Amino acid sequence: MRSLAIAISLLAITSAAIADQIPSGQSQSGKIAWELRGEDGAKTVWLSSPTKPEWQPVMLCETEAWGNMELRVSPDDYWIAITDGGSSLGVHLKLFRREKGLVYKLQKEDVEGQLAYMALNLPSSAEYPFDHQYTRIVKWSENSKYVLFKTSGHGGNKYKIEEFMAVYDLGKKTMSRDLNKINAD
Repeated sequence: MRSLAIAISLLAITSAAIADQIPSGQSQSGKIAWELRGEDGAKTVWLSSPTKPEWQPVMLCETEAWGNMELRVSPDDYWIAITDGGSSLGVHLKLFRREKGLVYKLQKEDVEGQLAYMALNLPSSAEYPFDHQYTRIVKWSENSKYVLFKTSGHGGNKYKIEEFMAVYDLGKKTMSRDLNKINAD
């Protein structure tokens, strides 16, 4: 009986922690700060600079922010990666590159598609394999040239990946299985 009570307590604590969305944060350098504004399901991500108060806050993007959103800024503050979504919707990636100051531009490259095709050893010309994909940011390289992502997903009864990790080369816009790149200088 006591074990059951402990298990229920742990489940309640875990559920509460998962539901709490981190509302703000900042880059490793401390030069870029971000915050969520708005209501669940219709939030916006805003950027500001604690070190340059003359820069006006800028809206980066809209996002669901249902407790799954994660935002990471590269060590050189040049890139921003956001993952967000709902558990049944999948968790998807948005990748932004700095243009000037706090202005970042959403990149069009299909990083999630590259992850999916590589995970399943499918050619990029194949039909997209997943109805649900869950992508997460694992780590930026210190030189900000690479980012390590992990993904899982399923496509009906035909395709399923529990967890797959690969390194994305931001300059070449290609995915690699060479995890040593994440430690490159």
